[in-house]
Amino acid sequence: MFLLLAIIIFSPSAVRADTKFISAKIGKCEYKLEVADSYLKIGRGLSGRKSLAEKAGMLFIFPSAGRHIFVMDGMNFPLDFIFLRNNRIVDLMGNVSPAGQKAIRLIPKAKIDRAIELNAGQIKKCRLKTGDFISFHRK
Repeated sequence: MFLLLAIIIFSPSAVRADTKFISAKIGKCEYKLEVADSYLKIGRGLSGRKSLAEKAGMLFIFPSAGRHIFVMDGMNFPLDFIFLRNNRIVDLMGNVSPAGQKAIRLIPKAKIDRAIELNAGQIKKCRLKTGDFISFHRK
């Protein structure tokens, strides 16, 4: 199991032709989110990418609610994390810097079934707070 997890975490990431996207209204802001809904996509996340477009992000969809752990390993830029349960914000972590030589582990304060990663500063820009509702729609 550990070997499989290590392979997933350290695999280089790129947007593939079969990648799914969904739009989200987060506060007063709109984003186009890449969907990570498999163990491989969740494990890979945004690792290895050089940057993220201004109105882009990644939506992680978990098979069940839990205290899912995020690892800032292989990241090249800082992120904001929005942790959700039933499309409501249950925790926020802003401006999390890349790990450098040491992997940073992030654990939300409550059980989550979804999470969003955005460029650092978006939580503040959109004035997000715990309890806010996020709506998703396909274009």
